[in-house]
Amino acid sequence: MVILTYFHKYGLWLSWPVFGLGVFLLWFFIMSVVKVGEKHRICRLPLQAEQMVEFAEAGRVILWLEGPLLTNRFAGLSFELRGPDGSSSKGRMALFRGGSSSFSKARIADRVFTITTPGRYVLHTEGLGGEKAGDEQHRLIFMRPYLAETVRSVLGIILGAVLTIGSTVNFLIRLLGGGGQ
Repeated sequence: MVILTYFHKYGLWLSWPVFGLGVFLLWFFIMSVVKVGEKHRICRLPLQAEQMVEFAEAGRVILWLEGPLLTNRFAGLSFELRGPDGSSSKGRMALFRGGSSSFSKARIADRVFTITTPGRYVLHTEGLGGEKAGDEQHRLIFMRPYLAETVRSVLGIILGAVLTIGSTVNFLIRLLGGGGQ
């Protein structure tokens, strides 16, 4: 109860630092969302039937498909990753098929592969049917998983928005409602 009395008494003056904290959290976590994808990118490859990929460390990687908005070039394609030891993996569907888009490009998570040993792998893309016009605008991107960082950033954005909106509403209510000091 003491804390509620304190907030009621000094609410008008507490609104400013809480508003500043909320704006800072919004800025910080929005910037972290923007940077997280680039931080976890391993490589960006053209759309080809067969190509070499170098993985520096073992672990899970996600294959993302990138192309122009509303493209259907990736329809019917299948991917296979062959390791330096001769092992072959078709991966598994991404559980959370996250995606992002801009005004001209779209990106979606497609497959998850487990890299058992670092080294050179061969990525086979089946179903391409030869080179087509516009293939230079399509890319295959390998990234490390970053779901936990994305969830943390979304929660931070929500907290920043609540603090910013809450402090603004509190300030206006206290100021216009005659409850200010």
